[in-house]
Amino acid sequence: MTGERTVTALAPEEPRGTEEPRNPEEPEEPEEPRNSEELRGTEELRGTEELRGARLNPCNANPQTVRFDEVSEKQHAWLPGDGEMAERTRALDWSKTPLGAIAQWPRSLCTIVSVILTSRHPMFLWWGPELIQFYNDAYRTSLGQDRHPHALGARGRETWAEIWDAIGPQIEAVVKRGESTWNEDHLVPITRDGRLEEVYWTYSYSPVLDDDARIGGILVTVQETTRRVQSERRLAMLRALAERTTAAVRSPAEVCQVAEEVFAQADADLPFALIYLFGDDGRTLRLVSSTGNLPPDTRPEEVDASDQTSEHAPWPIAAVARSGRIEVLTDVQDRIGELPGGPWPEHPDTAAILPIIRTGQARPYGVLIAGVSPRQRFDSGCRDFFGLLAAQLAASLANAHAYAQERQRADAAVELDRALREIFMMAPAAIAVLRGPEHVFEVANPTYLQLVGGRDVFGKNVCDALPEASEQGFVELLDRVYSSGEPYVGREVRLLLQRGNDLEEVYLDFVYQPLSGGDGRVGGIFVHAVDITSQVRARQAAEQANLILVRQDEELREADRLKDEFLATLSHEIRTPLTSILGWTQMLMATAPSREQTMIGLETIHRSATAQSRLIEDVLDVSRITTGKMRLDRKPTDLRRVIEAAVETVQPAGDARGTSIHLSLEADIGQVVVDPDRVQQMVWNLLSNALKFSPAGATVEVVLRRADAHAIIEVRDDGVGIPKEFLPHLFERFRQADSSSKRSHSGLGLGLALTKNLTELHGGTIEVESESGRGSQFRISLPIVTSTAQQDESTKNTDRGTPEHPLAGIKVLFVDDSFDSRLLFQTMLQNCGAEVTTAGSVNEALHYLRQTRSDVVITDVAMPDRDGYDLLEEIRTLQQETALLPVLALTAQARGGDEQRARSAGFQSYLRKPIDADHLVKEITRHVAPSSPRET
Repeated sequence: MTGERTVTALAPEEPRGTEEPRNPEEPEEPEEPRNSEELRGTEELRGTEELRGARLNPCNANPQTVRFDEVSEKQHAWLPGDGEMAERTRALDWSKTPLGAIAQWPRSLCTIVSVILTSRHPMFLWWGPELIQFYNDAYRTSLGQDRHPHALGARGRETWAEIWDAIGPQIEAVVKRGESTWNEDHLVPITRDGRLEEVYWTYSYSPVLDDDARIGGILVTVQETTRRVQSERRLAMLRALAERTTAAVRSPAEVCQVAEEVFAQADADLPFALIYLFGDDGRTLRLVSSTGNLPPDTRPEEVDASDQTSEHAPWPIAAVARSGRIEVLTDVQDRIGELPGGPWPEHPDTAAILPIIRTGQARPYGVLIAGVSPRQRFDSGCRDFFGLLAAQLAASLANAHAYAQERQRADAAVELDRALREIFMMAPAAIAVLRGPEHVFEVANPTYLQLVGGRDVFGKNVCDALPEASEQGFVELLDRVYSSGEPYVGREVRLLLQRGNDLEEVYLDFVYQPLSGGDGRVGGIFVHAVDITSQVRARQAAEQANLILVRQDEELREADRLKDEFLATLSHEIRTPLTSILGWTQMLMATAPSREQTMIGLETIHRSATAQSRLIEDVLDVSRITTGKMRLDRKPTDLRRVIEAAVETVQPAGDARGTSIHLSLEADIGQVVVDPDRVQQMVWNLLSNALKFSPAGATVEVVLRRADAHAIIEVRDDGVGIPKEFLPHLFERFRQADSSSKRSHSGLGLGLALTKNLTELHGGTIEVESESGRGSQFRISLPIVTSTAQQDESTKNTDRGTPEHPLAGIKVLFVDDSFDSRLLFQTMLQNCGAEVTTAGSVNEALHYLRQTRSDVVITDVAMPDRDGYDLLEEIRTLQQETALLPVLALTAQARGGDEQRARSAGFQSYLRKPIDADHLVKEITRHVAPSSPRET
């Protein structure tokens, strides 16, 4: 390494935060012993006292300077961090890698490695042509023991061989085109601990520039979302199971049938499942449900729970039924054989055998056999998931048995009692009976159970069965009814109910009716509730819609009022100069006036006609801007002359009022390419406004100065100022602070609105500062052409690429099945100087391309018969020369993934309708340089 280079090294800052808690289900990994070479390198690092405080840390405010030629391979303690990966990075012999010794690393690599090692967010870096790898402590768990720590300093393709087909194209997009990527909850199956796992990541690939401002590496910021994705999927399955089995409470067979349907749709988490239930004899377990297409010899139809010899059967069903405890098999393939793995080609090796039993129940209803996905670990989350499945089955079977028992009691009762029970159970309202001062659920019909999310409430008090309801004051209401004997009626009462993992908002009409015994004492409470959530929300939506309609009506009334005021003002402003014109014309024609009278009359007529002409032009300008027909004649302009011309125009009005105009114009502010007439109109509007509202004898100041890359025009006055409440409406059309008939100043209220619109058309901005009674200051900011090349380009007359015709000489083929679109874009592109040919179909476009060459093709994506993708495919199959033709996609669609599909197909740009001319010109010139020579 020759020459000397220095970097600004910063002392390390104190670590922040706390170490992330370790998952108790994962075994603690013992610290790996280091080899002698690593230990020796580490000790030599720690012995370098001069460099200990010089570790690179961009967040430190105390820089120290370290010369690169003083940092040897053994003295690189400037690498920050106290974690495992920081130590491994410092200890690794990098001279044996394609990156070479650390002392030879570029400054950019040192910086990004420092950021990674000090970050607590999982981060990963590929560097150099061979994608040499770096990562931090937070990323270790994403690698697993198969890759960590060997991935440090290794080549990317070798480390990630099994997923290179998936991530390789993204890496190539970053390296070759500098395109960042973003993937959310993306499935990337990787091998961990010798097995392929279902892993989801949310990650991004970002280009990292080297010292020469080229792409030197790829930074990967990643967050593993496997647990969340799997948890959400499992919760959805549990919710479906709860909802559907709660409704199927007529018999245990119906519950198991519904469970089989739900299980079959969740094979990613449950590749196979078997449900065995006890028969009427209480000893034989019978197969009632099976998913996963298991071979017949792996799913016996009956199992004797009392048979001790059945322990050697395929599954320990009898043992689990007797003990009531879960058993886990981790040798399924050896013990039973290769079973289906759901959506994965691998075969499960783990299964859980769970009792279907309620808490406090003596014996289970049956046994659930649940297969573990071959790409998942049987961890605490999987165990809890299977436990919830069994618990939900137990609750639904309990409801089914309870329903059957109720039916049996109803059959044994008299016909009336049976009818009442039927009404009770089938009632559309939610009905329950609570007994005793603890409000224990004695009876609840299916509608009530469905209302509370299918929970098992029988035999439980309200606090235990519905804890969220007790926290919202409903237990206090029950206590009051029980103690007082007075019923309580609630109307549209809001309640948050736990359904699954979420609290859902419901609205109820309900009655708490006390139940008295023969002695007249209250022994329980009858609950009758009707879910009116949909009605309440519909009413709320209607009320909200009504508020919107009222607001819109007010806005329409205001717009109508403004229209009437504008028409009245317009009539006044047009008639006033017209009165002077007609009056003086009649006098001059009817009499023989003196020369002095004639001159006075002609001056009055000229002044009135000029005012009327400007009034009409302002109205027409508003129409042009509103319809998008305003065109600017841009050219290099000396703003001083434009401002002086505007001042000369309004000077007579100022002299008449005794108001002076003071100019403060910088001599050279740079080249400004504008429409000088429109800029003069902008300045004239501001000056006229300032003179109109300034008292006699006041001074209006006009300033021209430069601020960074902008020319600033300021008009200041000491007039009456602008009321604070009117400032938000100052630049609105047809708005005036005083629009009454008593106002002292004429005008339509268009000047400031036009000035703002014209400023924005020039790519500038306008601001105002004002207070009532303290004058106003208007500030216009216009962009300046800063480079000499741009100045020369803007002033010379060329055939291509002028500001007025930025697409001069470019041949464009525009393809769209809509005639109106073809006409619009043809006019737009021709106004920019392009040579435009249009086609209404793919066949018409291909016919033209075979006859004549174009520089760029713009095609609508959605067309009948053959669309834009068909056209792109045909163009790419033409001769080699035409295959390089840029093709831009144009669409009115905005569906997710459309842009990615278009770019993947080969479109160079993806443009959405509507599109303005400036953006379209920018996209065309990005692919076709106007000044480049081309064949015709």
